[in-house]
Amino acid sequence: MSKKIITLALAAMFALSAGTAMAMPLDFTGDFRLQGRVYDDTTSGNGAVTDKRSFFQFRARLMFNGQLDKDTAFFGRISNRSNFGSPALSANDSTKTTEFDWYGIKGKLDDWNYSLGRQAVTLGQGSILGTGADASGVTNRFDGVILTKKLGDYNVNVIGGKTMNVLTYIPDSGAAQWYGFDVSKQLSKKVQAGFAFASAKQDNAATDSRKYFSVNTNIQATPNIGISGEYTRSNADTNNAAYFVASTYSWDKNSFTVQYNNVENNSVDKVAGNISPYAYSYSTNNLWTGDTKYSGFTYAYNRTIRDNLSFHAVYMNLKADGRTGADKNFASGLVWSF
Repeated sequence: MSKKIITLALAAMFALSAGTAMAMPLDFTGDFRLQGRVYDDTTSGNGAVTDKRSFFQFRARLMFNGQLDKDTAFFGRISNRSNFGSPALSANDSTKTTEFDWYGIKGKLDDWNYSLGRQAVTLGQGSILGTGADASGVTNRFDGVILTKKLGDYNVNVIGGKTMNVLTYIPDSGAAQWYGFDVSKQLSKKVQAGFAFASAKQDNAATDSRKYFSVNTNIQATPNIGISGEYTRSNADTNNAAYFVASTYSWDKNSFTVQYNNVENNSVDKVAGNISPYAYSYSTNNLWTGDTKYSGFTYAYNRTIRDNLSFHAVYMNLKADGRTGADKNFASGLVWSF
């Protein structure tokens, strides 16, 4: 990915004193995505609202970073997402948003690498806590610190901070305090395994914090076939297990992925995990409230056209226990990066 270097005067931002301005190089990268989407959510029961629409979505992201000293850097990202031809139906499907959604500093502290600010976060393979897969219909945000270190053959990540309230209409899904860690190890040339733990306390929930545990693996079965999966469990009394398994076949400049999700009602946070049904599905989503679980398949195809241009297509078909119909969504488009 090519980069454009420019020089700007930076002052009070990023903990510099208000009276001192200094010129420093900034490193810019970004991408533009134009995507066509088709929603066909016929899920019914328990107050579900049918969602049938088709429209285009344009997303633009500008990312930048720069060095403060040899051990410290700052970073940031500005994102814009606009829908054309589709009225917003809910808080997770706004017609237009522009956000300064990443910012902070990163560097070294003794033997640890740290990143502090508003940023992306993932524990394990993301089932417990993740910034959302490409299927994400909400904007997950994490304010806090991420610490990483290599301990012998083990990769260790420790996180602490707060996710933001992104879906005000869902009970007990507001801002939450998160603490957790994950540990992973390469068992062989083909197999990697990991374990993750997190504790989350909703600001607006009367209950105590909920604990989450997961085990995961990545397997390179052949040079062209990769398999990944994660099993997650919470300390809730019932409906507390979830898992996903995915397989990707790659050839030339193409890849095709099939993923199956099976997610019970109390197994993951409602919006903060990569397989949380309010964050995973493209649509307004009728998959959970009052139900035992959702399950279903996602199919994704990607082709690299050239180094900075790619095509993708994603189709998902998800169903909820106790409800008729299905949440079917299709999206395809081009991504250009610089």
